[in-house]
Amino acid sequence: MLKRFREEDLLGKPLTEKQKQEIARAQTARDEDIDTSDIPEVRQLPIGAVRGNSFEPFPGAVNVKAIRAKTGLSQGEFARQYGFNVRTLQDWESTGSQPPSPVRAYLTVIDRFPDIVIKALKGAA
Repeated sequence: MLKRFREEDLLGKPLTEKQKQEIARAQTARDEDIDTSDIPEVRQLPIGAVRGNSFEPFPGAVNVKAIRAKTGLSQGEFARQYGFNVRTLQDWESTGSQPPSPVRAYLTVIDRFPDIVIKALKGAA
């Protein structure tokens, strides 16, 4: 969630009309409408942040297209059913880029237990 600032706190000068519109859109956007696919995932933590030298992001890489194909759903259906932004899903599939680790974990659960995830999302688990 964005913290509201006075105009001079942001840039030291009044905001342009375009900047005001962008901030207003961001403040009213739902999480599922925000495309985060262009935000790189941090794979290396600062020295000392994790004990040991063998830090690996968890879970490992996932094949988003294969997971979706296994369900038999189209991109739009898969996105709606499991709560993804369809454009982000398309980006993962077309470029092979990896989602953030919490999303990879969620996709792993969808891959292994799709019916349970559907029940949980509908509140029938």
